[in-house]
Amino acid sequence: SNESGNHSHGMGDDDFSRTLVSHHFLAGLLAGSAHSCISRLFEILSAATATIPSITRSAKVEATTVAMTNFMSKMRNIIFFKATGGMSFMPSTIHHAIAHSLLFGSYEWIKRLLIRQFEQVEKRDRMNDEEEFARE
Repeated sequence: SNESGNHSHGMGDDDFSRTLVSHHFLAGLLAGSAHSCISRLFEILSAATATIPSITRSAKVEATTVAMTNFMSKMRNIIFFKATGGMSFMPSTIHHAIAHSLLFGSYEWIKRLLIRQFEQVEKRDRMNDEEEFARE
């Protein structure tokens, strides 16, 4: 069976097909969590830097200080799972983790099912060709 990793070498034989499907689900879970954290960080950085006006050097320094204070406040909100505009951190992370897990795992599972079907059709066609050749 494909789940055990002991399958015949066919058209589906690649590094991914030798990995358990459950590992694909786990990889998606981790990728979704990373996606959520990185997206949230970029949102906060974008919001923090958007408040910096382009005036004089001293005004920029002051604006940067204000922006950094805002940034630290937003980082504190993230650490304590408070809403920072849009979806709060934990629901967002859970959403992305589940979505990526389903995407990665179901993709690999469906791919394996389809490859198995194609291999069976290919084998049947080959047997039919051999039978026709033997009759001739």
